Amino acid sequence: MHLCSLRTQTVVLQALKFKVSLATIRTEISRKFHLPTLISVIESQGLQPVQIWTDPHNWFALLLCQMNKRQ
Repeated sequence: MHLCSLRTQTVVLQALKFKVSLATIRTEISRKFHLPTLISVIESQGLQPVQIWTDPHNWFALLLCQMNKRQ
């Protein structure tokens, strides 16, 4: 999903001396995952799911993760 601005937007990060102009901003990347498999991959990368929210049909999920404290 992305947003299209009615006019070009300019973002300036003065501390980095960086300026970029945008007309389109990507706001979401949707992928299909099997939730238990995704959790396994997340945990293998040193992250721990803290909270998982799903819709009533379990078609969508949002995961809040944190760095694994054991590392």
